[in-house]
Amino acid sequence: RPEIQRADVQAILDNVIKALRKDPSR
Repeated sequence: RPEIQRADVQAILDNVIKALRKDPSR
């Protein structure tokens, strides 16, 4: 019973990618 929908997963991945791109440590 996956409570997380595919759209939510894509949104989370998008946020993670944005966070990684904004990460100044790199």
